[in-house]
Amino acid sequence: MMVFLLFISCDKNNIYSKFDKGFEENRWSKADVKTYDFTIEDETKSYDLILEFSHIAGFQFDSIPLVIEIKNPDNSKTIRSIALQITDAQGKDLGDCGGDYCDLSEIIFQDKKLAAGSYQVTVANDFNNAYLPNVLGVGIKVNISGK
Repeated sequence: MMVFLLFISCDKNNIYSKFDKGFEENRWSKADVKTYDFTIEDETKSYDLILEFSHIAGFQFDSIPLVIEIKNPDNSKTIRSIALQITDAQGKDLGDCGGDYCDLSEIIFQDKKLAAGSYQVTVANDFNNAYLPNVLGVGIKVNISGK
């Protein structure tokens, strides 16, 4: 436990990181919208928002539709639909694969000034079925840019 805490404390760029895992039968239900709350204290800096996705190797889809909603401190919202690319044109996994699982990161925004205050990011799968199969986890990271 101490080693883990030491590792986290050394990453001074990261201001927020949460990764949800433990999907029952590795299925991400369409109704299971993931919510992440973080606070920006220093508006003089720029920030990166990174989506993290982990799946079973040999994923049967080349991309998955996701909807990302960002609620700003002034209660305005930005909604972005993305097709998260899982494989390239040749069918090769784009993620970092080790054994039976692959980890993938997607930059949602980079080097962006953010107003001080509380933010809420929701991530929903927009797959045209009741659930997205073979999902191990999903989460976000917020980092200070350029570090």
